[in-house]
Amino acid sequence: MIQELFNSLPKRFRADYSKDFKGVFHFDLSGKEAAQFTVSIENCSCKVESGLIGQPDCYVKTDSMLHIAIESGKTNAQWAYMTGKVKVSNIANMMKYLKLFKKYDQSQTASIEESEKPPLKETQTETNKENKGPLLGIRILDLSRLLPGPLASMLLADWGAEVIKIEDPDFPDETRNYPPFVGNQSVYYLAVNRSKKSLSLNLKSAEGKEIFFKLIKSADIVIESFRPDVLKKIGVDYEVASALNPQIIYVSVTGYGQDGEMRSKAGHDINYIGLSGILDENKSENGQPVIPGFQIADIAGGSYMTVISCLLALQNRKLTGTGDQIDVSMLDACLPLMSLAFANYFADTKNSTKDSFGFLSGQIPNYNLYQCKDGKWLALGALEPKFWAEFCRFINRPDWVNAILPNSEISKEVKTALKKLFELKTRKDWIAEASEFEICLTPVQSIPEVVNNVQFKHRNMFRQHFHSEYGSVTTINQPLKFQTAKLSDGWAPPLLGEDTNSILTSIGLSIEQIELLRNQGVI
Repeated sequence: MIQELFNSLPKRFRADYSKDFKGVFHFDLSGKEAAQFTVSIENCSCKVESGLIGQPDCYVKTDSMLHIAIESGKTNAQWAYMTGKVKVSNIANMMKYLKLFKKYDQSQTASIEESEKPPLKETQTETNKENKGPLLGIRILDLSRLLPGPLASMLLADWGAEVIKIEDPDFPDETRNYPPFVGNQSVYYLAVNRSKKSLSLNLKSAEGKEIFFKLIKSADIVIESFRPDVLKKIGVDYEVASALNPQIIYVSVTGYGQDGEMRSKAGHDINYIGLSGILDENKSENGQPVIPGFQIADIAGGSYMTVISCLLALQNRKLTGTGDQIDVSMLDACLPLMSLAFANYFADTKNSTKDSFGFLSGQIPNYNLYQCKDGKWLALGALEPKFWAEFCRFINRPDWVNAILPNSEISKEVKTALKKLFELKTRKDWIAEASEFEICLTPVQSIPEVVNNVQFKHRNMFRQHFHSEYGSVTTINQPLKFQTAKLSDGWAPPLLGEDTNSILTSIGLSIEQIELLRNQGVI
């Protein structure tokens, strides 16, 4: 099997992807099918030899079956390299190497080009994908990957829009391969892709562009998260699309925006919240910035702003009759989260070096976290004087009623005393005793506690769907409650290309044409 994989490399090689790339790769494979191979890439050609020959630019040591799983797309390569399951001397080079080849299909024999791909498997979810809600009739083409764009388009799908998730058949959304898995699907992919349709489409091919342009004519919105100018290079940017459909709306989600000196730079959530000042405001007691355990910029700055952009652009189109392109910068969108901190700064620029809004980050006793006897934590949010006065009555300390001024000596003393006080009882006991007092005291809950919380259950904040291929999956429900509008129950996140047949037949392609495109690697 491993010999067949390496024999197939020249047939799977993407010469057009290898321009200016050169490298020698040594593969030292152990396990059931131990073997050694050298793969040389130069002048847009690929050569495979048995044994380890010459000086390698990258040395790979792993189990042969794991390597097959990586080349087949069943295991995420980057994850395997980063966790050390595969020993790689140059991870960056290896990631470039993998992009030069089509995925390995064990069912294929002598020739990748000549073998016929099996027809797309019909699934249970494909028969009941009916939209319902205030966005019914809106068609969204979702080119985005990872978290910000997909979460936004999922919410729009929950509210009735038809969302077609478009992915390259050989390089789909990276989250599909991130462990852990439900059945054969990544839980990260499943978390943000329910109620969508999936179309596999190679936009770099002429045939793929033609299909995309046919969809543009009937679409309302395109959501994309590539770096600036990528879609222009491919030839499917807003200018081209708006010539075909003047009412089309493009929402472009990037880290730094479409212009400025940082426009083309890479970044992640930690970079955006660092640059925007959020991390500096989110410090521990010793003054060290604390990394949040969730994605603030990606979701608040990316997902939510993308949703808002789509809705505003639809309203503006109703007023003007034309579409638009909206530039969503996750960095820019972090700044409104800091509105009070910046207001404090601009009001007192003489003291601009001090913590601008730190009293809501643990400086005062009435807005703080306290650990209990059982090691669990409580959140006290008695920010207003009336809540703090009630809290003082609850613990029988009326003398503390004025101890809520930040940076005062009594404030520090009370905070220290409260730490000792809360350690005397369990979290459960404190919550029970405080139940009759309005003091904004709540438990700091773990994820299992959140899932089983009666308030979230009453609000139906978790929903479950079933897919015939990978089973049941639970995801977070959309958070808005409509009084009259009826929303669809939705459906499980789709397999890659699950709806390709139905989407392409809807724009006039025959089954024969679809199968030809599949065999050509277009879909």
